Amino acid sequence: TASRPASPTEGMIYFDSDTDSLLTYANGKWQSDRGEFVVVAASDSSQAEKDSADYVADGTADQTEINSALTAGAGGKVILLAGTYVADATILIPNNTTLAGTGRGTLIQLADIDATDNLIENSDTTTGTGVVIRDIRLDGQDTLNTAGTQRGIELNGMGNGNGSGSRQGGQIINVYVNEFRSTGLYITDSSNNIINGNSFVGNTSGVVLVGDSQNNTINSNISTGNSQMGIEIW
Repeated sequence: TASRPASPTEGMIYFDSDTDSLLTYANGKWQSDRGEFVVVAASDSSQAEKDSADYVADGTADQTEINSALTAGAGGKVILLAGTYVADATILIPNNTTLAGTGRGTLIQLADIDATDNLIENSDTTTGTGVVIRDIRLDGQDTLNTAGTQRGIELNGMGNGNGSGSRQGGQIINVYVNEFRSTGLYITDSSNNIINGNSFVGNTSGVVLVGDSQNNTINSNISTGNSQMGIEIW
């Protein structure tokens, strides 16, 4: 990338022969053409991936860039490209919004916070609906986090009721959640959610459902190596 113009101006177009991509300088960074999604690249993503992304994380407090992307992409889809993201505060997903990775190649690690916090939550805890989290690996790093209560994902007020008056819940699909000091997935006062094809490994508890949580479908998940409960409903 050393051959790129040193002082680009907004709207400048440049062909990078190293990455074989046509770039436009927009919003303070070089960008290449891509699909109609909001895209986030990790600090260790390839240069071509960073060029195609709307936001580029720097490896510290990466929830900042991810939350900005989720705000911009509310009601649509945010894609986290392969790489490692480190968050020291909560990632908040708006209603009817999907946060998707590329599979286990997309890793979000909880930084060494030693405090009580959740890695991912739905932002609307009163009328939550339509949040989808899929194809991501979450690591609570409980060997570093030796104090506080930390959960991988918490759904709170996500979906409600049943029948014609029900509110759609969310979906957790193909997410690998490991080594959280507390719970991999904590569902409270949430109904009509689909939890499918996930792995909860090496947490204190894998999945916990509490409060007024009804009509939730938990299917084809693996919960193993958790020190207390695999799946707990109370």
